[in-house]
Amino acid sequence: MNSIKNYGCILAKSDTKIGSKIQISNSIFISNKGQLGAGMFIQNQKFDLKNSILLNNTATQIGGGFYFSEGSQRFTIINSLICNNQAAEAGGIYLFGNSSLTKNNFIKSLILLNFANTSLNNINELPQHLSLQINLVEMLSQQKLIESRQYEVLYLKPYKIISQDHSQQKNVLFIPSGQELQSYELYNPKHQNYQSYIFDLSILFKNSMNEVLINLENSTCNVELQIFDTTENLSKSIKTSKLTFNQDTKGFNLGQLQFEIDPYKQENKNQEILVYCNTQYQDDQLAYRMKVNSFMCQLGEFYIYSGCQICQPLQGFYSVTYNATKCSIFDKNKFDAIASNKIKLKAGFWRPNQISDYIELCFKNPTYCQGGWTFGNDLCTQGHLGGLCEECDRYDIRGSGSFFKDQKQLECRQCEEFSRLLLTFLLISIWAILSTLLTIRSIEKSNQLFASLKLRQKFVEILFKLNQDHESILLKLFLNYLWIFLLFLHLILGYHSL
Repeated sequence: MNSIKNYGCILAKSDTKIGSKIQISNSIFISNKGQLGAGMFIQNQKFDLKNSILLNNTATQIGGGFYFSEGSQRFTIINSLICNNQAAEAGGIYLFGNSSLTKNNFIKSLILLNFANTSLNNINELPQHLSLQINLVEMLSQQKLIESRQYEVLYLKPYKIISQDHSQQKNVLFIPSGQELQSYELYNPKHQNYQSYIFDLSILFKNSMNEVLINLENSTCNVELQIFDTTENLSKSIKTSKLTFNQDTKGFNLGQLQFEIDPYKQENKNQEILVYCNTQYQDDQLAYRMKVNSFMCQLGEFYIYSGCQICQPLQGFYSVTYNATKCSIFDKNKFDAIASNKIKLKAGFWRPNQISDYIELCFKNPTYCQGGWTFGNDLCTQGHLGGLCEECDRYDIRGSGSFFKDQKQLECRQCEEFSRLLLTFLLISIWAILSTLLTIRSIEKSNQLFASLKLRQKFVEILFKLNQDHESILLKLFLNYLWIFLLFLHLILGYHSL
């Protein structure tokens, strides 16, 4: 247990590279504190570590357990444990320059549970592979050997993506054509708003323990777009850009790039973005590739030069149709304002749907069309719907109640509430039944009174057989009254349904 101001427990440093070898075996380095390589600091010398433990060492800067400044061929770590060490950067091992852990120099050893305050908990070394990050989420990839080169290949599970006015299940990355990736917004026609699509698209360097490597300022990446035919023959290759390492994002920003992929000529083609990166210490490039497709032009865009460009509303241009080849022009007589994919109509004008550029004057009664950013029935005043807002909402389609057309003034008026109509029906029904029963009962009493006052039986029987059953007569009277009631009810309901 030692506390050292500058380096660590063991310091072996030379200004020039020498061939002598330092060998350490059967040792334990525990709870040492220093600035660089709290357990050991080795520079410009060969080094072997065998059967040893580096545990709970702390460096204020880099290399909590072990700092080594040499090539990968000049050190070996065998049967050793590097655990629970801590530093600001690279809590376990810091390999400077052209060094990395390989199966030849890191044998039957473990490095785990180390911690760094800023980055690289376990090891700083040369990058071992590339990783793609989309919107701050690391994507899955598969290692594949293609034409004698090792690639990390993007793997996407099927996901839903909006394409114009419908959604699709895809397993390739969709990108815009002719527009900067990180500035592109995807329009949702159902909710009529834009949604951010890719605000972050980065390539990262990873070490052998899948940790993100930083401090690689002099590193570069070359980006290419390649297009293959159905037989996997390369038909077109475009070198897009050369990127430098971004210290702020700790990677290479692909989001600032534009790719020219014709959205209407993608059938029977495979399109891939290839990224080749290396550091100043590496001759061999690390490679990443991803299959891509291009979005078709959405509302507010037009197709030109094998890509999609945005219509500029400040210059008086807009587009409300899919696959447009040119922008429409602002009409000051019909429009109050425009966005790249929307129209604000003046009062008195109507258009049928969101993707229609057909504008019509509501000539019968302009007051029925209230104007605005909407379309179809939403342009109509309350109670109106249909073409030019000329129909009445009889079936409460818009949710404001049922309306009927006043035949005199030809206006849509709201129907009475159902409860009020039902109450009226019940009251009329009760009145009709009571009046019918009272009338029949009165006739029955009249017959009985007539029978009690008869004078000459034989003449009375000729006029009216008082002793017969009167049920058929009473039933006929009841039906006559019922028909009269139904006639009035039909007239009332017919009036309300106009």
